[in-house]
Amino acid sequence: MNNEMTYHLRHMAGSMAAEWTKMCMDKANEPARMLRKYYSDVTGQKLSMRQTWSLIEAQTAFFLGIMPADYTLVLRMALLAWAVVAVKKCRKLLSANEQ
Repeated sequence: MNNEMTYHLRHMAGSMAAEWTKMCMDKANEPARMLRKYYSDVTGQKLSMRQTWSLIEAQTAFFLGIMPADYTLVLRMALLAWAVVAVKKCRKLLSANEQ
């Protein structure tokens, strides 16, 4: 009986932890879901979360490359390369959605 009770308590604690983790992840992803809705409205097509994250990555790479003026040339080139790759990936994902 004691073993059954221990198992039951562990199972309850595990399910409570899983529910809490799911709730936290839902809260953390809320801004991305809001951006997905915004980007879907702007582009006129329903975007997936993968496409949304691709758009966010392309914008981040672009802004990190142009904003700070005191980066070294090597770092600026690396950020430019990242921005080009991110934009190409974004275009590929968005064009796949249109077809």
